[in-house]
Amino acid sequence: MPSAWAPKPPEELPLPTPAQLDLLRAALLPAPAAARAWARWGERGLRLGTTDRASRRLLGQLHHNHRAAGVGPEDVARLRASGHRTFAHNTTVLRASLPAVQLLEQAGMPVVLLKGAAVLALTGGIGRRPITDVDVLVPEHEGRRAIDLLLQAGWRSHSEGPPRADSSCHGWNFVDGDGGSLDLHWWCYRTAGSDAGVIRDARSAQLLGTPVTVPSPADLLLTTVVNGFGPLQAAPVRWIADSVVLLGLEADAVDWDTLVARARERDVTLPAAEGLEYLATRFGAPVPPATLTALRATPVALRTRLYHRSVMSPPRRAPVLVPELEAHRRRRLHDPEHTPWDFPRHFAQQAGAGTVRHLIWRSLTGALRPGDRR
Repeated sequence: MPSAWAPKPPEELPLPTPAQLDLLRAALLPAPAAARAWARWGERGLRLGTTDRASRRLLGQLHHNHRAAGVGPEDVARLRASGHRTFAHNTTVLRASLPAVQLLEQAGMPVVLLKGAAVLALTGGIGRRPITDVDVLVPEHEGRRAIDLLLQAGWRSHSEGPPRADSSCHGWNFVDGDGGSLDLHWWCYRTAGSDAGVIRDARSAQLLGTPVTVPSPADLLLTTVVNGFGPLQAAPVRWIADSVVLLGLEADAVDWDTLVARARERDVTLPAAEGLEYLATRFGAPVPPATLTALRATPVALRTRLYHRSVMSPPRRAPVLVPELEAHRRRRLHDPEHTPWDFPRHFAQQAGAGTVRHLIWRSLTGALRPGDRR
């Protein structure tokens, strides 16, 4: 197997290591709990300049909470500099990407911000958490038209090969020459399913003075939690900081019955329960016990459980194959007409290999990597 398929280090998994947990608590909790966590983090011999990649994405939030955490002057100066860099980078990405959002809206399609862009729209703190792109959701049937509009406007595919708008992938990433990066989704999650309810219940917000649309409190919390448990997570443990911030802002506005119903519709009750229970037990998040009970009581297929287990603690050969078995099952349920009935052809499509023969050749030559997949 290619080395890129090796197990992830503990710092890259959805749930934090003890050191990451201390940093999260220092960044999110009120005094004196934040100060105790910050002291424990320092006692581990760690320094802000040498943190792991996932922890570096928490520094803006730590700067926001540095007084409660009792961060010293030298570290505050480092956090402030990091926040300035994040603010400048985020502003560049947003100013270059939001016109593409407006372009799609002017073409008559609903566009809903997801992930970091939605969090920034609600918190207003542009330097509080880094983003690498602007994630947007459009209706599944509008995926092809949205791609064509972006290409005509001068955006180009960030991945190899022409953009696809079919049931073999959840979306596609586009970039332009001015620092813009737009991750176009037609599914909220990485696997097939209808997100019509998310689009229907979305609400208005502002981002850099631009009117935008973001998910309802229930949908935004659910997508934030569940997407933190993906197989190829680009920002591990970031979901915890975003979820705690969102619950601090609008816990009273979350329709928990809708959250449970939506999790069941999309077959994501397992990561939803795991994530929400973690937030409640480790950060005191106001998650109703009845919600956790309802999520835990939902029947879950064995293949879904294996998929979740592979994400939480990836076996040596599972990070690609086990998630793809689950993705194939959901594709078959969602769009059987355009989904191969056999797994090898599905996997060849997902890997961008085209045919099973080409897939085998690329595997043998080491040319196949998880990064080839969307």
